[in-house]
Parts: sequence; C-alpha cells; structure tokens
Amino acid sequence: MSMLLEGTNASAVNAAISVERHRLGATSTGMVLTFVIVTDELSQSEATRAATFAANQHPCRIIVVIPRPGRGKPQLDAEVWVGDREGPGETVKLRLKGPLARQQASVVLPLLLPDTPVVVWWPADAPAVPADDQVGRMANRRITDASTARRPLADLTGRTTSYHPGDTDLAWTRTTPWRSVLATALDEPHEQIIAATVSGERNNPSATLLAAWLQARLKVPAVVKNSRGPGITGVVLKTKNGDIGLSRHDGRLAELTRTHGLSRKAPLPRRELRELVSEELRRLDADEIYAETLAELAKGLGEPARKSRSAKAPVRSSKVAATPASTAGAKPIAKRSPATRPARRKVAAKDPSASPAQPTTATKAKRKASK
Repeated sequence: MSMLLEGTNASAVNAAISVERHRLGATSTGMVLTFVIVTDELSQSEATRAATFAANQHPCRIIVVIPRPGRGKPQLDAEVWVGDREGPGETVKLRLKGPLARQQASVVLPLLLPDTPVVVWWPADAPAVPADDQVGRMANRRITDASTARRPLADLTGRTTSYHPGDTDLAWTRTTPWRSVLATALDEPHEQIIAATVSGERNNPSATLLAAWLQARLKVPAVVKNSRGPGITGVVLKTKNGDIGLSRHDGRLAELTRTHGLSRKAPLPRRELRELVSEELRRLDADEIYAETLAELAKGLGEPARKSRSAKAPVRSSKVAATPASTAGAKPIAKRSPATRPARRKVAAKDPSASPAQPTTATKAKRKASK
C-alpha cells in the first residue's frame, strides 16, 4: 500500500513508514543498507525499478530524491511504499521543491537506517566530485554512470582526477563479463602479448576502461577502435605468433579465437540496468582494481608505445647547422669592416616640384638670354 504526503517533513515520513511496518506486522531489522538515488523526473522511474529488483537480493530502504528547484516556496512531497508492489523493502520518493532542492542532505539524513551502510547512486547528472557532494559525504559507496553524460569520455576523464575510495561507475561494471572471459582465456598457455586493441561504438566509456585495464594488467600498449556496436564488440590481443581475439557483434554471443587453435563460443549478453545495480550492491568496500584502471587511464592509452618511440634517436632537421667535419677545408668568408666599406653617394635633395624629364625648349631659351 502506498501513502502520499504533501507539504510534509522528514519526521512525518519516518512516522508513516513505522505505521505501515506495524500494520503489516514487519520490522526493519532485516534491512542491510540504505540505498539513496538522486535523480530527475525523467530517470526516476527506471532507476526505482532497478533498485527494487536489487532489493530482492539486498533488502534495503530505497530513498529516491527528486530535486525540483524553482522560485516557489520550499515544499516536500513524499510517496511511501512498504512491502507492496515496489518489493519487500521500503521505498520513499521525495520531491524537493523550491529552495529545499538545495538542502538534500538535511532531508535524507533523518531517513537513514541506523548502523547500516549507505550507498548513493546518480543515474543521470552526477556531481563533478561525488565524495564532496552533500549526500555523497554520507555514503560508503558512490555510484555514477558516465554513459548517461552528455560527453561520456570527458566525464570519464574527470573521474580520473576526482576519484575517492568508494567511488565506482556503471561503465566499469559493464566490463565485468569481458574481464572474466579474457582472464579465463589467458589462463591457458599463450605467447607473449605485445599489444591490445578494444573495439566499441563511438564514445563508449566501457571500451575505454577495458583498454586501460588491459594496459595496466598486461603492461602493453592498448588502444580503442571505433565500431558500429552495440557496446563493446571485440578485443584483440596481439602476440608474436598470432592473435587472441574475443568478438561479440550481436550483443549476446561471443567467440574466442586463436591463430593456432580452435575457436569456441561463450554467452556474453549485454546486461540490463537492474543487473548492474545488483552487482554494485554486493560489495561495500573500495574497488582497488577500478582505482588502478583510472590511474592508468590518466597516463594515457598506448603510453608504452609512445615511450618506446621517444627513446629512439631524434631525426635531425635539414635546417640544423653543419658539423665541423662537413665544413673542413672551406675558407671562412671575411666580413667587411665599416672602414673598408665603400662610401655611399650623397644625393642632393631635389625640389619636389621638379620633373625628372629633360629641360624643355622654353627653359633653354631663358638660359641663353641670361648669358
């Protein structure tokens, strides 16, 4: 059963949850965490469904914060579900209107379950530094999604400088099946890997993170190549005697191939949002592998290749001065001193009105008359 509270406050919302719990004869002692979702009206429905699915595996109190800033008076409207169609847990949707939209932490704090971890998720527009956000400061884990940003790769680059222990991104979560299959493939004997290439649709942050992970783990240059998608479509590991390839062009089934071996197929479907959220709620500690991948991404993809090229001897420009050996036997060109330079002729200033042409007949007659 749902309850709608208009023009309320956090204390009244907490009381409404307790009333519903007592009416159903249940308690909140089985909750393992508080899951806070900060989103807008466009994304709140899909995010709530994903969190509800995850709550079936991780019982939690879901708090959906929907800021609606404006010039009106501050107002808090709430919807409360307890053990109903929204799942076995508790779901609270909070719409913060007017100036109250900037006071999210003061509204969320009284609704947190005591002595339980807090996870915050921004499905759409995430803050530049999640750990410095007013709600993010209360969380043990902070989840963002670079794929929903207007500029996914630029947003991912910002994560390399704003990372704090406890941060993660769903673009990284999408690479989990790929990393698992590649790690299993490399458990078998193989030649030394010298380079890696990841193919994915344009501006795909998951493909960039997977390339950075390969570069950090294998210590070889890795690059990203654009493809038609969907998502990540393939990985090629180049060795001295052939390639190890993992391709997935239909978004469901992948094929692992070797140059001197048999190929085999493995299920590698693209996962839905609810499955990604469920995976992230399984761990509440810092993801060290994600942190190392971001650090490698900050160095730049293909960095080992650039270092090897810079180690080569530089090519001299044709404009560089000749060496002494090339000028051996050449006579130096003597420069004239100011004393030996020929003096310049001094030209008298001419009357601007005078014409450079020969004197006319009238002028000659005047000269004879004067004589």
